Amino acid sequence: MILKYDHLKYGDRVILQAGEISVPEGCITVVSGESGSGKSTLFRYLEGNVKSCRISTCPQVPVFMEGLTIRDHLEMIRNVFHLDRDYSEDAELLDLTNVMDRTPAQLSGGEQKRAAFLMCVMQRAYLYMMDEPTASLNEEYGDKYIQLIERLKEEGKSVLVFTHDESLMDRADCHDAIEEGKLVTLRSGSAGSLPGKKESVKPDDSCIPAYLSKAEKGQKKYIRLISGLLVLCILLCAFFYGYGDIVHKAQESALRKITSDEIVAFKNDPSCALTENGDVFYTMTSEYPLSEEEIAEMASIDHVSSVEWRFDVDVSVYSDYINYAAEGFELHGYIPYELTLYMNDTEKGKVEMQDGYKQCTYLKDHKSEKDIAVDFSNDGIYLSAQLAEYLETELGVSEEDLGSAELEITVDVPVYNSYGRYEGGSDFITIWTPEVERDTLRLPVGGILRESSFGLVDYSAYVLYIERSDLEGLMAEHRKSEGRKVYVSYDYVYGEDDQLYFNELPDGYNMENIARVVEEQVYQPTAFSVFPDAVENIPAITEALEEKGYYSVSSYIENSSVSTGVGSVRKSFLYAAAGLGTLVLLGRLVILMLRKKEEKEKDEYFRKLGFTNEDILKFRNTFCLKNCLKLLVFCAAALAVLYMILTMALHETFIPSVSEIILVIVLVVLYSYVLVKIFDRVRLC
Repeated sequence: MILKYDHLKYGDRVILQAGEISVPEGCITVVSGESGSGKSTLFRYLEGNVKSCRISTCPQVPVFMEGLTIRDHLEMIRNVFHLDRDYSEDAELLDLTNVMDRTPAQLSGGEQKRAAFLMCVMQRAYLYMMDEPTASLNEEYGDKYIQLIERLKEEGKSVLVFTHDESLMDRADCHDAIEEGKLVTLRSGSAGSLPGKKESVKPDDSCIPAYLSKAEKGQKKYIRLISGLLVLCILLCAFFYGYGDIVHKAQESALRKITSDEIVAFKNDPSCALTENGDVFYTMTSEYPLSEEEIAEMASIDHVSSVEWRFDVDVSVYSDYINYAAEGFELHGYIPYELTLYMNDTEKGKVEMQDGYKQCTYLKDHKSEKDIAVDFSNDGIYLSAQLAEYLETELGVSEEDLGSAELEITVDVPVYNSYGRYEGGSDFITIWTPEVERDTLRLPVGGILRESSFGLVDYSAYVLYIERSDLEGLMAEHRKSEGRKVYVSYDYVYGEDDQLYFNELPDGYNMENIARVVEEQVYQPTAFSVFPDAVENIPAITEALEEKGYYSVSSYIENSSVSTGVGSVRKSFLYAAAGLGTLVLLGRLVILMLRKKEEKEKDEYFRKLGFTNEDILKFRNTFCLKNCLKLLVFCAAALAVLYMILTMALHETFIPSVSEIILVIVLVVLYSYVLVKIFDRVRLC
């Protein structure tokens, strides 16, 4: 094989003129020369420029992978070249048996040179190049080196040795010398050629990522310490980013204990909706029916999570609201409202509610827990504290009995929205009222309230709340197909006639006989529960409702100082998260700079194994991806444990937010993949 080279310079001075070396196959070729003649320069040139076959090199300064033991190095070579040969005999020959489990940094200079020489002769190659392999060795080790070199020759390999060792020169088949800047042939062997590139052995890089991981574990302690702290910073960054939400959630939880997250919104005539001091009053009977567009308008307000209709009515002894006449007129149609209690399907007793009660709806998924004094875990009727006490007294039952009882109640079922009745004293106004039909429901007692409020603010004595779906069932049964017009005669108003006329007047009647006309449309809800996405957003939603012409009532207790404090805490932790994120990235850059020399040595080591820069980038990419995935799994597990501890400590369910998870992913990918790949490409491309 002919190895050609160009002029070799040291600075601007040519130390070796261009020429060529003949390296016959199965021969030992020696290049000799005085110190400084250019032997090492020629060695390095050929090391980087021989492309026609696989070469294995042994430079004067050994190249290792920091963090791996000598055994790891030798095992890597076996795996890369799929070698069957056991290296233990050669290691014993070179007195390396006792240092196999040490890292290169733990070896003496002589031990490092012998280990590097063994790694060179172990590789599968066709040309072996060595620069001063026997320098500084005693005669015994020199003979052992020559023994291994001659074994390569016997295997048909070509060996090129740069040396001034006389014993190597004597045993060489070919001898070239560098004299006065030229390569001179002193002894030549039979010409030959290596098998060529087509028969070259390409090293297998599939095992390299595993050894890179092992080397990472063996890196310097201060590097590992800094890396560990930076990973901790990633976790703290994500936690601090979400900690504001944790404080916010804790505040919201505290507010929920003292206030409801429900706003009841409606439209009404100001004379009905406002009291003398300007407070909003929800009459439960005179609100306007709302259109689909108005409902959608409420739902579109910022921070509104949902809008749900409700039906609340002040049940009296009159079954039909058509009997509400102007003040001063006689009201008729007395029908008592009854509550019947059943224990184990047996009637326990019945009470007649002479003064009526309030009938309201609630949503099972939006129960105001803070208003419940006793929860029987039943989906049924919730009783105000005074109504429960009244039943216990009148029927001789205990609170515990109510928990296992069923209550049959008289229910007002809305069927029409009626417009045309009067309200007021001397100045009557026409109002909307619900037209109802009476039915009964038998349901278990779900619980007893602390007072009378259940999300909805109420101060009445006797109030019962039924789940809206139960009322919906009755509404479906009583639903009307179309609206109607009701003519109310003066005779009816004064109690002289029980007849009402619907849609048209009978013969002989004209509008002079009619006191008023009531227009009725198929029932549309008149009041809605507006639920915010967070309790502290209730004031903003209330203000937005008012701007759009709606009235609203809620039990919200605003604490602006707490909200301001929480906002400041959230902002502080966001700044801390930003600072930690920046620290992570800067710290990673520092680590990469500190390891720059070490990474270059690894690159050089891999090149000596026959890998190109493209190969190195490829398996380093695989290594970085695996590291990235491992770190993601670790961070996910650590965050899960952290939030589990928070959940147990604060008795509130906490889970990482989507933004926290995304932040962790971004930081981990930047930390363990993107920045490393940038440094790799800058170094290798």
